[in-house]
Amino acid sequence: MARITADELHEKARDDPEVAKVLGLSSFWEKLLSKDKNGRIYSTINNALLILRNDEALKSKVALNEFANQLDIRGALPWGKAKGTWSDSDDAELRYYFETSYNFTGKSKIDDAFAIATSRLKFHPVREYLSGLQWDGQQRLDALLIDYFGSEDNEYTRMVTRKSFTAAVARVYKPGIKFDTMLVLVGNQGIGKSTFFRLLAGDEWFTDDLRMEDMKNKTGAEKMPGKWIIEVAELAGLRKTEVEEVKSFLSRNFDRYREPYGRRSKDQLRQCILVGTTNAVDGFLRDQTGNRRFWPVRVSRGKLKPWEIDKVRNQIWAEAKKYYETGEALYLTHEVEQLATAVQEEYTEISPWYGLIDKYLSEKSMGVVCGIEIWIHALSGDKNKYGHREQQEISNVMKKIPGWEPGGRERIPEYGRQRVYRRIS
Repeated sequence: MARITADELHEKARDDPEVAKVLGLSSFWEKLLSKDKNGRIYSTINNALLILRNDEALKSKVALNEFANQLDIRGALPWGKAKGTWSDSDDAELRYYFETSYNFTGKSKIDDAFAIATSRLKFHPVREYLSGLQWDGQQRLDALLIDYFGSEDNEYTRMVTRKSFTAAVARVYKPGIKFDTMLVLVGNQGIGKSTFFRLLAGDEWFTDDLRMEDMKNKTGAEKMPGKWIIEVAELAGLRKTEVEEVKSFLSRNFDRYREPYGRRSKDQLRQCILVGTTNAVDGFLRDQTGNRRFWPVRVSRGKLKPWEIDKVRNQIWAEAKKYYETGEALYLTHEVEQLATAVQEEYTEISPWYGLIDKYLSEKSMGVVCGIEIWIHALSGDKNKYGHREQQEISNVMKKIPGWEPGGRERIPEYGRQRVYRRIS
């Protein structure tokens, strides 16, 4: 058996404080601190690193939370703080400790050493949570909305539920993975829609504080870190421009912002999913081209209570993790996509002009009609007030009226050259 020399033991002790502790050399590291002839410790980054990594009062007490992109305190510090997020006051306390315990001064040296030490101590609370779960083999995930909210039991409901929660797991293990859709629970207030999401994510990893205006600026990006499920609760009555903003926000797989402890802005890959809730049972979607981003599911009262979901929370996530590990796709099959289109159409707001236009067309024997004709004769509009907004709204209505399709431009008596709609023969 090869023998290890005393010098080799001391070298191992220098590199690994745990080895030094076993060998009874727990203060060995102090001999490695560079000092002047009077024994005063030099204010160097290396010395500060030695202190941070070996002083029992400091070592391994602060680590980088890779989920929240923040520094978390994970043990009792000399100034009494034992948990929470590292703050500016902790920076000051750390410098005070260095000065009073080691006669070490130099803000920049301490800051640089602290940045190095904490960047090499990382943890991810959600990955740790998921890694500790073992699925019992009982399928619950697909039927969540059916069981807890009485949603219709069909392939669409089951698949959008599975895809959404599997995507939440995927975003944790592969931040930024493509998932640009939003599960939306549609139902009356007070039935537990937000509670359901909050209990599944956990209080710490859930927020319903993402507002429509946040998506327009850096505020939205700053609310993403540290959250696993983010609820958007303002989906009813969206204007077209707001629909575009939601679509754009959903499609991003990263956000740019400055970390709380950083000096530079950087791209942060998303580790969350966005969900929606609304009581607009008569419809909340407006933009035909953007509807595919939303997966609405009608919810009401189920056989189980949403606030009891925490009883099986671990098994729900264990099952979702299993789907992720076995390669579950995060998009719908073509067949289920067709079902989704029908549901999205059901929750698309109907223009108040629809009935008037449909009635006019049903009474019209000609096979061609133009927008301005509809504006004047079906809607009693002023010819001089027929603008782009009116054209667009009529176009949207005509896309939904069965039996008609858009045509090209033709010259129409009385109205001149106009874009027309043709009756499908």
